[in-house]
Parts: sequence; C-alpha cells; structure tokens
Amino acid sequence: MSRQAKGDWEMPVSLPLVSIIVSNYNYGAFLRDAVESSLAQTYPNCECIVVDDCSTDDSPSVLEQLASEQPEVKIVALQKNAGQSGVVIEGLKKASGNYVLMLDADDLLLPECVAYHVALHLSTRRPVGFSCCNALQIVDKNIVTTQAYPFGISFPTFPIDANLLRSIDDNELVLSKFKFPAIRSEDVRHIPATFNGPWPWATTSCMFFRRDALDLISGAQEFQTIRICTDNYVARCINMLTGSVLLDKCLVAYRLHGSNNFVRRPPLDNLINFHRSEESSKLTYRVFLNDLISRFGHYYACFFGPERLVEIAEMMDSDPFLGESRLPSLLRQNRESLESELGAEFVENWINRLESSEEILAPVEGADMETPAPIEEEPSGFAAKMPWRLELEYAKFLCTIGLRKDGSFLWEHANRRRNAAEKPA
Repeated sequence: MSRQAKGDWEMPVSLPLVSIIVSNYNYGAFLRDAVESSLAQTYPNCECIVVDDCSTDDSPSVLEQLASEQPEVKIVALQKNAGQSGVVIEGLKKASGNYVLMLDADDLLLPECVAYHVALHLSTRRPVGFSCCNALQIVDKNIVTTQAYPFGISFPTFPIDANLLRSIDDNELVLSKFKFPAIRSEDVRHIPATFNGPWPWATTSCMFFRRDALDLISGAQEFQTIRICTDNYVARCINMLTGSVLLDKCLVAYRLHGSNNFVRRPPLDNLINFHRSEESSKLTYRVFLNDLISRFGHYYACFFGPERLVEIAEMMDSDPFLGESRLPSLLRQNRESLESELGAEFVENWINRLESSEEILAPVEGADMETPAPIEEEPSGFAAKMPWRLELEYAKFLCTIGLRKDGSFLWEHANRRRNAAEKPA
C-alpha cells in the first residue's frame, strides 16, 4: 500500500453540527425571516429543521415556497397540534446535530449567533448542558432595547470566573478556515447546578443545548403534556443536572407583537413586562420529579453517586406550590426499581427520613400574605437594588412561580423598607 505524501492527509475531524429547530404555530408572517436568519449564520456546519404545529394561518403556503426555494431545509408538518414540547420531540427526531438551538418562528438569529455559542462550548472549562445569550427586543422592525428580561438583571449577580474559559487554538481543534469570534471572560457567567433562585435566563431562542443533555430529560413520559413554556422545563431540569452558562451578547432578536406567550412589552425599569404564571414551574417540578424517580436508573447511570439526585428530588418536592409532599409515595410506588439501583436499606432509610421530617413554611398568598417572623439578613444581588414597591411586586412574583421561601424573605424586607419610608419624620 502506497503512502500519501506529507501534507496530503486530512484529519477526519470536523466542526460540530448544529441543528436549528424552528418551531412554528400561526407565525406565517414571521416564518420566512426566522428560517432565512438560520440559513444566514456565519458558522458553516448547521442544519435547519422547521416543525409546523398544525398552523391554521398562511404558514403552509410559506413552507411550500421555502421547500421549493431552500430544499436543504427539512420541513415537518404535524397533522395534529402537539404544543411546544411535541414540536421539540418531532424536531429532535429529524435533528442530527451535536448541539440544538430551538428558534421560535417569530424570532430572529443574528448572523454570529451559532458561532458564538459553539465557541463558548468549545472554550469553557465547565462542560455545561446549555448556554444562553442576551437578546435585542424589537417591535415591528425597530430595536427598542438591547436587553432581555431578566437576563440583564441577573447576569451581574453571578461572579466572574477568570479561569472559566480557555482559548481555542485553530490547529489544536483542526478548525479548517473558520475563525471563531473571541469571547471575553467578563461577558460570561457560570450558573452552578445547585442554583435554585429566580429565573436568570432569557427566552427559548437564546438557549443553545448539548444534544446529549436534551436526550437525558426529553424522554420523560409526561414531557409532551407541557404544551407551553417548554423552555422552563428544559432549562430548569438541565441546569439542575449540569449547570449552564450565560453569554452577555445580543445574538437573537426577540420580536414583540402582542401575542407572545410570556413577554408583554419591552422591559422598563421598575415595571413588570411579562405574564404572571405559576403553572409552568409547578408543571416542570411535577413532571421532572415523576420522571426522576420512575427512571432513577436512567439518571443514576450518569452520576458518581445518588446524593445529587436525592438532593434534586427533595428540593422539588419541598416546593410549596406542589402542595403536600409526594416524594415518599413516589418512592414506594417505584420501590422495586429503586432498590435494584440503591439497595433496600438505602431506599427504606430515605422513605423513613422523609416521613419523619416536617418542614415549616410561612403562608404567602398575594398581597394579603402573612408577614413571617422578622429576618435580619439583607437581600443580595439585583433584589438589593430594587425600590421597595418593585421589591414587593417581585416578592409576589417569586411566590407565583413556587419560590415562596425567597418570596417571603423579600416581602418582609420590602415591608420593613416601606414602613421606614412612610414613617413620619
């Protein structure tokens, strides 16, 4: 067998493939822009998959035109409306990428969006399950702000880690002729897996997932019951398992058009710009708790020991919005499979400990909530900088999404500040 001349041989290595899944339901007016922004990425190794969730507007005709003009785009037209999670499931069936970006059809990707996300994942020393960037807020075609809520508020509350990133060496990674954009350490923040605070990320289109992280959680039996706010489920669950990173670069244009599921208006300081909803967080914890216990072996196989999974289960189960504790009964229902993974003694001790413990939580319900016992500590992060009126609203919001302990703390703190402000001189 003849040997090739030096320099003729090429390394059998390529850049990671990125699957952009465009989720569409009755966004025919915006769909073409979303697809074309996906195809206009500077990163060279992308595929675009459009999943139409049985739209009733002009989306089918737009898709027909796209299929003729852009034959490389994979189009999936569902015959029955499946909701956001159903669209994700169908999109993943067609996706071949190592990474997945789920683009809502009313949003746009800026040209370097994928390049920045891939660069971040290839350079971070913490191989997290997903990254999340910042976003422009646009109304019609006009940029209103360059800040997604609550990303812009939460980002500076996480510490800078000067050792989080390493430089990408072109020769080391055999990156062909593609030059990745540079990322500064001060533009990145790591969110640890142990984080259990208010939502710190932006919206779905800003998130960039490792495919294997999505596969870890998307097999939940009840996943498809989450018809809206799927990003709440995938972001919360993956972060609990692997952590995530924030990138303070506006790489997405989030379009505000009056029919958005969550955001109502561009952010204005001291004002709430989103629809209040407690159901998405409640459903996330219920579905993931059921899945974690019923498929414990599936998750346990990915961890060095059971301790972190036990911690996640108990954290979700203690959330007051879920009502009475369900974990002991779930452990009993799945006892046989749990014992095969953990042993009978471990499971018995776990059940006994849960049933013998009592957690006391102060009742908090809207504006008439009872004030808990005085707390001397002061809030940290962006909550410490809020006017007391906004802090009261934020406290109520935390309670609506299930974070009643944090909400109670801020409610008490804001009331102390209000009393001090209204006290006659």
